[in-house]
Amino acid sequence: MLRVSLFCGGRGCASIIRELIQVPDVELNLLVNAYDNGESTGALRRFIPGYLGPSDFRKNLSYLLELYSPEQYMLSELINYRLPADFHGRAVNNFVTYIQDSAGEENISLELLDQLNAVEGELRKKIYMYLKCFFTYYRKKEDKDFDFRNCSLGNLILAGAFIKNNNDFEMATRELMASFRSKTNANLINISNGENRFLMALKEDGEFLEDEAKIVGKQSSCKYSEIYLIADQFTKEDIDDINKLEFRERKRFLESKDKEVSLSETAKNAIENSDIIIYGPGTQFSSLYPSYKTKEIGQVIAHSKAKIKVFIVNIYKDNDIASYTAEDLVDTALYYLGDKENDNIITHVLYNKESNFCKEGVKLRENFANGDNKYKNIDILLGDYEHPNYPGLHSGTKTTNALLDLYECKEKVTENEIDIYMDLNERSVAVNVMIEEFLEIDWCKHFKTVRLYINNVKLPTLMLPSSIEIHATKNKGFFSEVDVFCDWFWSKKSKYLVTVTGDGEYKLNDIIHSINILNNTTFGAVYGSRNQSRQQFINSLNAAYGESRFLFYLSRFGAFLLGVLCALRFKIVFSDPLSGFRVYSGRILRKNLNMLNPKIKLRTSVALTHYIVKDKIEIAEIPVRYRTFKGFTNVKWRFFRGIRNLIGVFC
Repeated sequence: MLRVSLFCGGRGCASIIRELIQVPDVELNLLVNAYDNGESTGALRRFIPGYLGPSDFRKNLSYLLELYSPEQYMLSELINYRLPADFHGRAVNNFVTYIQDSAGEENISLELLDQLNAVEGELRKKIYMYLKCFFTYYRKKEDKDFDFRNCSLGNLILAGAFIKNNNDFEMATRELMASFRSKTNANLINISNGENRFLMALKEDGEFLEDEAKIVGKQSSCKYSEIYLIADQFTKEDIDDINKLEFRERKRFLESKDKEVSLSETAKNAIENSDIIIYGPGTQFSSLYPSYKTKEIGQVIAHSKAKIKVFIVNIYKDNDIASYTAEDLVDTALYYLGDKENDNIITHVLYNKESNFCKEGVKLRENFANGDNKYKNIDILLGDYEHPNYPGLHSGTKTTNALLDLYECKEKVTENEIDIYMDLNERSVAVNVMIEEFLEIDWCKHFKTVRLYINNVKLPTLMLPSSIEIHATKNKGFFSEVDVFCDWFWSKKSKYLVTVTGDGEYKLNDIIHSINILNNTTFGAVYGSRNQSRQQFINSLNAAYGESRFLFYLSRFGAFLLGVLCALRFKIVFSDPLSGFRVYSGRILRKNLNMLNPKIKLRTSVALTHYIVKDKIEIAEIPVRYRTFKGFTNVKWRFFRGIRNLIGVFC
């Protein structure tokens, strides 16, 4: 399992999040702060004392939903739905009556009703439960005015969960994640211990930005002097008094009000156990730098087991960073993380190279194009990370691929090895041609070490690169590849095993295709199907049994029968259950193949398949190139191997 922790705000990381949750074997932790107090969110926080800013949590929750599921898609639409401009007075009372008593449907706007009715069953009951909690609180506070217009329904749902959980924001978000989340392997984590803070900022020209809405909105192009986390929201009179102060007095006053926040234990554990830490793009001074301001977070990051700690530079300038270069953004992040010189805080920076040449882009202060591409011991990776259709946004695919490539480069030095076992079954005359084909493949591009084992042949004298080994073996029996699998499985020698057996010819390039599938999925094995076309299947049988029509039709029936039996016995359909082309993933099998133990003697390839399937490990089947040659097929070997595999279905 690859553990990834991503510091993010509300929108800047959306495409990256959606791509990362699609990557098999990745556990994603989204680290978010709750200091949002702009517009409708600020109104909610004033209405419910102690309530933290919910907007970024709501947005990120919607990114974790599986939009291909109709229910999850409609839930995403619902929690992001904003109440209309006429939602006040009687409209509010009608809605409360409908939610609490399920009466008066005719008094609800059709648009709002459609949003509510699109979600059904238990999910609707939970949504109504949270809304009831909020509106029960609302009715008790009717003397306190609240403007619902343009407020998102999701923020009201989260407010209801907050009230239901005795004003515990972390418990509320956990409960919503459990209630609404899809099957994506992701967690939404509050960076702090739930301290109630309001974000404010002071710019170098003295401009005071008293809330998050001002920080993201139009402002002077001057750089920031500081951001502050204030325990109590200032009144209009307080703000007027602050604006009357001279710059130094203003700064001194705000520093006296600035309060630390402590790192939550959940966030601490996520960071410590991460393999990759990502400082995401977004509105830096409202969404990201406040998270880095958390007490002792820099020390936790520095001592994390993560080898890859990547800062992703914004592609376009936002209002808050109009005067900042890419290096300025990195420096400011390091400042808030408590380590200006970067002692294992950031290892890499992803910078979209075209940003340096467009008007809106975040520029580089230095020219890295011809240099070492280093800044404060950070590798600056210049590349194309921009979305092809949405200028200024990161492409989730390009950015995620770059992140995973960085991790793979660190890992492949130690673990990316492959063993390939081939039993040519009396086709030893083909060994030289097969070795030539093997050596033409650029294995070093994919693996640190490649070991080829060829059964029952005499090897020619070869000059090989240090990364490639070729050995002759002396294995016997109809299923020598099964013994080889067991030895490989228990010895934990390499990351992958390939077994190629039989009297036909497979193309070795199909191994690379199979490995790519295993790398990007949770499949434990890939089986090569020789039946990619009806003609290929019949041609292969003709070459093997052409002189005997009885054996030809018997083999066709046997292949069909074995496929049916596998479907009935294993609840899985194979187009070619007798395939001699198999690629195994040590990462998946050694973790999940629990029913197999050293005392079990596997006798057939079908029996091995049975154990893999019993442990609910998925097997991919892909078409591979295959041909047989008249005069080189061993009919006896094929017949008895087929019979034993039939028996193996029930053993």
